[in-house]
Amino acid sequence: MVALGLALMVSCASREPIGNGALRTNAEIAKTEQQFVLLNILRRAAGEPAFFASLSNIDSRSRGDLLLGADVPANFVFDNADLLPGFTLQDSTPRYTVSQLNNAAFIRIMTRPLELGIVERLLAQSYDREFVLTLVVDEIGWSGLPIHNKSESFGPSFLRRRLRLLTALGLSTEPLLGDNTIIEDMSQEDVLGLIEEQGIATDRLSIVPDRKTKAFDIIGEPGGFRLCFRHPPVLDIEDLSDQESARVVDLTCRAWVVSQLGSANLGGRDLKRLDNEQKRRLLENVSTEIEARRRILEAVDSVERTSDDTVPLDRLIRGLRAQSESGEEDGVGEQELGRLEHFGELAVSIRSPYEILDFAAQIARRDLTGDTRERRRTLPDTAYESTAENCWTTPHACDQHILFRVHEGRSANSVPYRGRDWHIVDTLDDPDDRSIELLSMLMLLQSLATQSDDLADSPRVTVVP
Repeated sequence: MVALGLALMVSCASREPIGNGALRTNAEIAKTEQQFVLLNILRRAAGEPAFFASLSNIDSRSRGDLLLGADVPANFVFDNADLLPGFTLQDSTPRYTVSQLNNAAFIRIMTRPLELGIVERLLAQSYDREFVLTLVVDEIGWSGLPIHNKSESFGPSFLRRRLRLLTALGLSTEPLLGDNTIIEDMSQEDVLGLIEEQGIATDRLSIVPDRKTKAFDIIGEPGGFRLCFRHPPVLDIEDLSDQESARVVDLTCRAWVVSQLGSANLGGRDLKRLDNEQKRRLLENVSTEIEARRRILEAVDSVERTSDDTVPLDRLIRGLRAQSESGEEDGVGEQELGRLEHFGELAVSIRSPYEILDFAAQIARRDLTGDTRERRRTLPDTAYESTAENCWTTPHACDQHILFRVHEGRSANSVPYRGRDWHIVDTLDDPDDRSIELLSMLMLLQSLATQSDDLADSPRVTVVP
């Protein structure tokens, strides 16, 4: 399978512009890596073990090696042919090396729950938020027993109701703040002495002047990420106490909080020192926004809530703000217990890259067996905008996207498996099919799990045409 077109990448006997050969090589390598991932999805759909491999070397039999490294696809940029250290454009039969990645270090990373920092990077890309959450969230515990995110959950359900409410609230992640102050309120003389005597100035530490005390704080780099909401998790602020209002602001992502400081006449304030009254003022300043978000949440809930799901919407939202009896601001999405992230009454279990691959395989199994029933779909971000109420009140107002689907038949990127060819389509061929995005995400996660030493130390097979 690896030979899919590789022998054709540099087949011209006569010299051609380097850019043409380099671009063709780039495309063929990317295509092969994509096929590797799709083949593993097909294997897992049939219950077979996945086998992870990567193209790690392409070279000419007459010249030195060209090491691609772990990041795929790779770009080749050369000023002239004499600088090309691998194969030449006249060499029509380059050899290539396939490295297997099934070593202990790689598998440990692939089976480890995604760090919230990686989830934050995925959410920052062009993927729809519900698409990302559907893939990375394994279980949701929110005013009830933990609910497993199964591949066949294609209709209204306990799980989909809660997942889409979290999407409407803009569940996200951000770096921790406030945990990383190592030393507070030092005088300038003491700070200078500490730097001189202890060599404390490093890339991992910052010395920050405190505007209020005029002293100095020594700040370490953030200690991880936390869950937060891009929209305040509240339906109505009228019945909230100052402490509950503060809790709402604490659960809201800092980018939103900072954006409101100026209009609430709190510009330039240190977020860590906002008191409960000031946080209440922030919410009162955006009452129109909160009302618009309440209408979206109610529209989502009316469509997604099933007859046997008896927990009312206001009870779910109130559960997010739950605190201990002491009233301490504990569990603001900052507790990391293995794969579990939680605060209030919400607990979210995060998948590993391997579990995301398995989730895609469970969906693909239906295609391999000819099951034509309705399949798992996700909604685009436009369905969760404050002006998108008609997406929920009018049937088909917002097209749902197919999460993943494999098609039988040959194509430019098809993979042979069990005597048949299988492929996926991209969003240019079908705007409502997100299969290529799921594959792209898996390729990214596999690249992140591939250490540079993996390619050098793993068993390899060099194919000589």
